[in-house]
Amino acid sequence: MNAAPIADFDIVSSEKPTINEEITFVDKSSDPDGEVVSWFWDFGDGTTSSTQNATHKYQDLGTYVVSLTITDNDGATDMAYRNVTIFDVTPPVTIDDYDGLWHTSDFTINLTATDDLSGVQTIYYIINDGPVMNVQIHGQPRISVEGYNKLEYWSVDMAGNEEAHQIILDVKLDKTNPTANAGPDQIVDEDTPMTFDGSASNDNIEITNYTWAFFDGAPQALTGMTPEYTFDSPGSYTVTLNVTDAALNSATDTVVITVTDITEPTADAGDDQVVHEGVTVTFDGSGSADNVGIVSYVWTFIDVTPQTLLGVNSTYIFDIPGVYNVTLTVSDAQGNLATDVVTITVIDATWPAADAGPDQVVDEDTLVNFDGSASSDNVGIISYVWTFTDGTLQTLFGVNPSYTFETPGVYTVTLNVTDAEGYFTTDTVVITVRDTTPPIVYISNYATTVQNAPLTLDASGSYDNFAIAHYLWDFGDGTLENSTIPSVIHTFTKPGAYMITLVVVDETGNLNSASVSIVVYRDTDEDFIADYIDEDDDGDGMPDDWEILHGLDPLDPSDASLDPDGDGLSNLEEYQIGSDPNVYTSPSPFPLIVVLVVAIIGFVISLGVYIARKL
Repeated sequence: MNAAPIADFDIVSSEKPTINEEITFVDKSSDPDGEVVSWFWDFGDGTTSSTQNATHKYQDLGTYVVSLTITDNDGATDMAYRNVTIFDVTPPVTIDDYDGLWHTSDFTINLTATDDLSGVQTIYYIINDGPVMNVQIHGQPRISVEGYNKLEYWSVDMAGNEEAHQIILDVKLDKTNPTANAGPDQIVDEDTPMTFDGSASNDNIEITNYTWAFFDGAPQALTGMTPEYTFDSPGSYTVTLNVTDAALNSATDTVVITVTDITEPTADAGDDQVVHEGVTVTFDGSGSADNVGIVSYVWTFIDVTPQTLLGVNSTYIFDIPGVYNVTLTVSDAQGNLATDVVTITVIDATWPAADAGPDQVVDEDTLVNFDGSASSDNVGIISYVWTFTDGTLQTLFGVNPSYTFETPGVYTVTLNVTDAEGYFTTDTVVITVRDTTPPIVYISNYATTVQNAPLTLDASGSYDNFAIAHYLWDFGDGTLENSTIPSVIHTFTKPGAYMITLVVVDETGNLNSASVSIVVYRDTDEDFIADYIDEDDDGDGMPDDWEILHGLDPLDPSDASLDPDGDGLSNLEEYQIGSDPNVYTSPSPFPLIVVLVVAIIGFVISLGVYIARKL
């Protein structure tokens, strides 16, 4: 017969287990005739387990019945029970709403406690080590004592857990305004450091800030009980002291600071002036200055008798030239004085008279003497300046300077005379410089030409220091030509030797000449080749000399075919066989001799004519 198993277990936990604390359940069951094969745990909070040994965490406070049901290998069962209590051991948490600032009237600090388990039972507090107070009975703590207060508080939950006491040592209350005292009024000199004194101000607790406010050109603010300040500008200044305590309670007071003017003004009589006699002079003291303001301008000087003018811009007319020292005295409202002196130089108003002398006519490269001695001034001329242009601007100095003009032309020279007062006038003199230099003549060299051939004669190499006006040509053959250009064309109609003369005239009438010789050769056939070079002018095969010797025309090619002696041979054939074209060819020696004599006579005559024609 099967014996039932015996169920048993132990609980392992802290003395007072709490929520979420892990509790261990240890199986101690047994079976006298077999073995336990299954376990079923019921933790009493709706959760179970089937492990032999189990762990569990409870989520709520309370007492729970834990049961263990076991089964042995023959199906017999047994059950064991134990109680588990979950305790609340966490104290509540209390907070306050104090902002840590000073308050200027009675105020309440609200205490709030929380406990997530058993709940809050009571909130306690103590003010300034007084009796223990209960929020539920006495209400929230109220602060009514000025100064630094001490607040101690804590709470207890329904399980009797008491939290650690919290203490605030500086709960601040100040309901009383301070008293401001800016000190007595003061009188100080400008630019002198002075000290404000707010030490007589007081507060029931403590003054934490001293602010001094006033206007000195711009808003000013100083801090501290006894600050220093330097007033640069005289005047009366109302300074307001504002004192505040830690609770920002405040109070004000004022002090009057009178700043006296000890700065002398600066006198400025203006720049020295140079004026003409009889001209109104304006004195200008506007450059004077004072840190507060000038109230009086007085001008004093001697002009025969003592003179006194008033005002910042006075006027006066000096009738007598001279140097006047005028004293300006300025004063401010405090009576501080200053002086300055301006020098007025009154000068003569008469202008000089310039006289550059009479106009002059001179040759080029001749020294010209200028003469300004006729210029005059009632005081005296101190400067003579002569200016003109000769290629570039020329400047001469002195009453009688000299100058040499190298280039012909008309020059206007200006004389500027200046007197000691700086007045100046001008006059002009005209210097006419004549051209005395003849031109240079150059003709291109032509040695020979032929009759009736156009010949270009070139004189472009000629030059003049001023300008060439005319080229006058004498060709030596009885003809002349006047040209304004350097090149001309001329034709010689007769052979011979000629002398060509060129006269070059410049624009002022200066002239010069040059000559060249030229030989003009005969050119019978007018082919521009001299006859002494051209042997057969008509090209008929018979030399010019032979034709002339035999009475033929060297310029007529048609006579080559003629037969004047009727011997059946043309003139060309007669030349080719060496016979006389004018003698009938015969074997008789006598006729030949006659012919020869006639031929010789004809040759001599023709040669003479030829030579004459060549020349």
